[in-house]
Amino acid sequence: MGYLKEYLSEFDSKISNVEVIYGPNRAGDIPHSHASVDKAKEN
Repeated sequence: MGYLKEYLSEFDSKISNVEVIYGPNRAGDIPHSHASVDKAKEN
C-alpha cells in the first residue's frame, strides 16, 4: 500500500499523511492468490 501513497502524493502532498486502516476480511474476499501469468506470456 505504500507505493500507492507514494505515487499519489506526487499529485497531492496531503496524501502522504493519510493513515491506512485495514479492516476485517469480508465474505467473498480472496485472502491469498497464487495466480501466474506464465501461460499467457507463452502465446
